[in-house]
Amino acid sequence: MGINWQGNSMNKCFHDLQYTYATRQFEQGGDVLTVSKLLGHRNVNTTIDTYVHILDDLKEVLKKKL
Repeated sequence: MGINWQGNSMNKCFHDLQYTYATRQFEQGGDVLTVSKLLGHRNVNTTIDTYVHILDDLKEVLKKKL
């Protein structure tokens, strides 16, 4: 079932919102461990590999901080 926005189906699911949330948090300098915990991930690498793949430069910086 898609999410409707102003009556128009955007064909989005909850995971799309979660992905957007995580990506925006990282773009704004969010701490990877905090975002990972908020998303319910047991391993921060899951968060990095799943939600930051479009931000390759940021991904490398985050991995170096671990």
